[in-house]
Amino acid sequence: MARSILSAVACVSLIVASTFAQSRGSANDPVTGSWGTDGLPFLELKFDGRSTVSGTVIWREGRTYEQRAPIETGTFDPQTRDLKLSGEATDRDGKTRVRYAIEGKVENDVVAGTFQMGGAKGDFSFTRLSRGASAQGAAASSGASQGSKPDPWQPVRFLAGTWDGTAAGVGGAGTARRTYAFVLNNRYLHEKNVTTYPPQEKNKAGEVHEHWSFISYDRARATLVLRQFHPEGFVNQYVVNKSESTPKKLVFDSERFENYSNDARARETYEIISTDEFIETFELGDPGKPLEVYTKTHFKRVK
Repeated sequence: MARSILSAVACVSLIVASTFAQSRGSANDPVTGSWGTDGLPFLELKFDGRSTVSGTVIWREGRTYEQRAPIETGTFDPQTRDLKLSGEATDRDGKTRVRYAIEGKVENDVVAGTFQMGGAKGDFSFTRLSRGASAQGAAASSGASQGSKPDPWQPVRFLAGTWDGTAAGVGGAGTARRTYAFVLNNRYLHEKNVTTYPPQEKNKAGEVHEHWSFISYDRARATLVLRQFHPEGFVNQYVVNKSESTPKKLVFDSERFENYSNDARARETYEIISTDEFIETFELGDPGKPLEVYTKTHFKRVK
């Protein structure tokens, strides 16, 4: 458990969220809400307005293991901005009980400090993911709390992490390694992908294809936008097809290309089997031609 906590918390590296105007109620309650990184909450807190903090601490290992521990003693000093939390949690073996202590300082929408759990010690830094809901009401899967606005990133939050995949298509059969990470104040989901096709009958020379992508949220259109950057100089821009998408299927249709004909069409479809497995299908239709499957890749989470 100690090593898991160190990897899940001490290695967190994030950029402080940009300053923005707060409502009077939010300014008077600098603690209540969900705190974490990459859209995942690690602290769900409720401040009584005086000095007592209650709620839940969430210990994680990657995105697959989660253990929630109640806060037994929690305090916040509005003058010094010091936050102190302590309690007891179950070790990774599911049996051993260990004590934990968390001490940090709240500055705007960032809480940073140190933790100790059993014999493990480390540093942490979390941004505020949501405000104003009770600790018990926070939604762990999306980082949004009950009563808050819908999370526009919810359809793609599960992607954050590292994935291995098997690919098949026009280039033959191959393997893929892909990573997703929230970057630049968590305003973009950055994808890096390398797919390797070894020499084979369908592709005698073999091929290594690399591309980067960024997913952003277009507030004016209230939709997610996907931009892919390819080494050939192509830049493909897609927007969510809301009529074709479902909770288990996310469809992006092309809306423009750079250095490629804008009379062409492309589609990226993500079939979500679970939060640890999905199938990506890339379809391409040259000008005047229907969409055809170019590649299909089956991804499973590594971490």
